[in-house]
Amino acid sequence: MLAELASTDPGFVRTIKPNVGLKPGAPDERLILEQLRTCGMLQCVKMIRSMFPTRILYTDVVARYASCVASYSFMAEREPRDFTAAICESFDVDPEEYRLGLTKLFIKGGCAVALNKLLRGATTRAEQLLQEALLRWKLKLWHKERFVVEKLMAWASRARARLGKPTILPTTHHILAYRALRRAYVDELWRQRAAAKVQALIKARKQRERNLLERKAAVVLGAAMRCTLAQRELARRKANYDAATKIQACARAAAQRDRYKQLLHKRDSAATMMQASARACAARGRYNRLRAAITLQAAARALAARTLYNKLRAAVSLQARAARPSPTPE
Repeated sequence: MLAELASTDPGFVRTIKPNVGLKPGAPDERLILEQLRTCGMLQCVKMIRSMFPTRILYTDVVARYASCVASYSFMAEREPRDFTAAICESFDVDPEEYRLGLTKLFIKGGCAVALNKLLRGATTRAEQLLQEALLRWKLKLWHKERFVVEKLMAWASRARARLGKPTILPTTHHILAYRALRRAYVDELWRQRAAAKVQALIKARKQRERNLLERKAAVVLGAAMRCTLAQRELARRKANYDAATKIQACARAAAQRDRYKQLLHKRDSAATMMQASARACAARGRYNRLRAAITLQAAARALAARTLYNKLRAAVSLQARAARPSPTPE
């Protein structure tokens, strides 16, 4: 039970009446504030915050983390009180939130939560490894910061000694001040880098916008130029096409005229041949008619000649018979 109590923070529970009807989910702010004021809760909280309820033995801290930081020579020979003080300084805890006693470390209630959790120990192996790694990293940074502060304080002490003033020893406040200054410098450096990066991004964005505009302008100009060239090429091709069409039309017209002339020549030749044929046919008809007439005439003359011949022969026969003497009777 003592171990369990040692692993927890002190606290208590105070019951507050949420509303008159005790209805869930309907808190009465005025009633709650009045109860807190009348029962002394606010004064109790202020008193607890001004006290140091958390107390941790130096020997427990050394026993828990001495083996973890044994590789650091600046922590090996430290006394338990100095060992615990180094851990407190490394975790950037305000000196007003804790006090170093003779054998224990006193921490105010609700303050230095990370340091309090570290010094109380881990509940699991993974959490313990994480805490040990975090502690080693913090102590290494604290040693570097303390070294720088000691050098600065030594320089300031020499300067004060020349002026006849007492020397200055490095304290926790000096380490915290140097840490705040270093962090402010880092923050300013990060702000400057961020500002430079933002400026670079703005310039890059403006440059990209300008490049996009130039690219769009180049695209538009290229399109316009290509359109002009295409129009010129179209006009040239149209002129060539018109000229070719005209030449083809002239060639077709000439071919058509030649064909027409050939047809006319063929027509004239055919007409001539038809006329010749008609004339030949008419001539043959006339010839045949003349030949028939001549044949008829020849036949008529032959018939008349034969008739005349027969008549003459008959007449001669008659004359011959007439001229022949008649026979005498005996």
